[in-house]
Amino acid sequence: MAKINFLEEQIPILRGPMPVLRLETPVLAAEATIERFARTIAPGAEFRTLGNILRAAFDGPRMVAYVNPTSGESKVFPALEDLKPGVEISARANAIALRFAADQELFPRDATALVPLEASTLMQARHTKGAERGKANEVLSYVRFQRQVNGYPVWGPGTRAMIAVDADGQIRGFSHRWRKAVASGETVTPYSRAQLMRPILAQIERSVPNADVTVRKVTPGYFDNGGGVIQPVLRFGATIHAPKSRSGKRLPANSHVYGYVWIGEGFEPLPELGVLNGAPPTYAPQKRTQRVAQPAAAGDPMVGRYVVRNDSADWVNSANSFLGGLQMANFFGSPIPFTDSQYYWAEPFEYVSDKDAFINSVHIALTESHGNWGVFSTRDNHDDLVFLTDIPASGYGGAGSSLAYWTIHSCEVVPTQTDESTSFDVWWDIFQGLHAVTGYRTEIWINDGATGPFGFAVGLGAPVVSSWLNAVASDDAYDEGDTYFDGNRNITEPMGRASAIAVCGHGDDIVTDLGSLGPASCLTEWWFNN
Repeated sequence: MAKINFLEEQIPILRGPMPVLRLETPVLAAEATIERFARTIAPGAEFRTLGNILRAAFDGPRMVAYVNPTSGESKVFPALEDLKPGVEISARANAIALRFAADQELFPRDATALVPLEASTLMQARHTKGAERGKANEVLSYVRFQRQVNGYPVWGPGTRAMIAVDADGQIRGFSHRWRKAVASGETVTPYSRAQLMRPILAQIERSVPNADVTVRKVTPGYFDNGGGVIQPVLRFGATIHAPKSRSGKRLPANSHVYGYVWIGEGFEPLPELGVLNGAPPTYAPQKRTQRVAQPAAAGDPMVGRYVVRNDSADWVNSANSFLGGLQMANFFGSPIPFTDSQYYWAEPFEYVSDKDAFINSVHIALTESHGNWGVFSTRDNHDDLVFLTDIPASGYGGAGSSLAYWTIHSCEVVPTQTDESTSFDVWWDIFQGLHAVTGYRTEIWINDGATGPFGFAVGLGAPVVSSWLNAVASDDAYDEGDTYFDGNRNITEPMGRASAIAVCGHGDDIVTDLGSLGPASCLTEWWFNN
């Protein structure tokens, strides 16, 4: 069994019972508000009802915004290509966020408090092949709002709030899911440290059986799973240690998991690390050179999911969450069908020697794996590596192949101009017809929960790149401002900074935009700064 570095003294002493809050009916953002945001992005946006439930705004086939009256969730997705650069947008966004936090139509006064977190700015840089790369520009600034109970943070999918502000102070992105919370009169008496330590260890042992782990911190707070209460919990975060390279070649970086335990008697279920949700992948046919994807009807995007072998079940859960998001979009009335074409344990040949039978034979690909700048593993956190430079020069998405969108749910595989000056170089050979690649430029939590909301948004027809950026920017997995020491830059970096690269002019493409674009001559990077 791998070593787990964890001391009982890391568990905070909770002095006395913590209250449980009861949740009331959803607080809906006013339709006039969502219409105003949507028409800032697309003046001609038209609203219609999907599946007799969702109220959604469309600019042609591209979805701009939606409201779910049942859950109370509202989202607005920015169009990236028409954003103009600005200076110090974060200061403007922070000021606007304070006004938003005081809006009682969105956040009625109750037994909780609302705190805007520090803004994170979205950068953009464009590069024409053979020319000097363009200047990095600020284009949007995102602010996530943290709900608190007596100063303790509230986590979980039942509470969400985020805005994205452009250079003119206009709202271009929005996420809101809220219910008024009132005192229930019930409290939870904390268990002892020893009692709390046991379920934390059990989750880590189940999730990470093959690597040494260090528990980073344990934090008290609350959890809202979208049910009937906000309940007190402990959140723990742990680092999975990657081996050191002996060959001089870059290996995947450390990775991380986090989880929750009740502080005492629990009221509603919590997510658990290492518990498989849904079916695992199968092994791919070995060394196939012909296409092995299932044929799809016209206009039916084929999906491929490739998950690291011999590692945490939480990678598998993330892959299943992505497909679940796509399927949920269909349930809510999306007209976009999807074929679950390939779902395999990852192998290097799926990306390199036999790519045209695997990743290059589907339209939308998801990679779930450990990673680092330009490299990811296909077995555990250091074996059967795929370097982006190993992908043949015929690349992805060219004539006779299918891949249009590739999401790499992995630490650091997509560094940008803020990380290295040569960040564009590796992509010229890969973008032989591709539209966009989405991922992260910094380390992540394996189970950050970003892929489900991302799948739902793109399944409804929201732009692929801004759906990814919205999903990560509104993700409370990164609320605590966790950092790590980055061995590539030798500096301390924040976790969970999303990044993307797309063919110039195609940053707002949706999953029904599938035609091959041919070899790229101009690429655009988007990324969240530090």
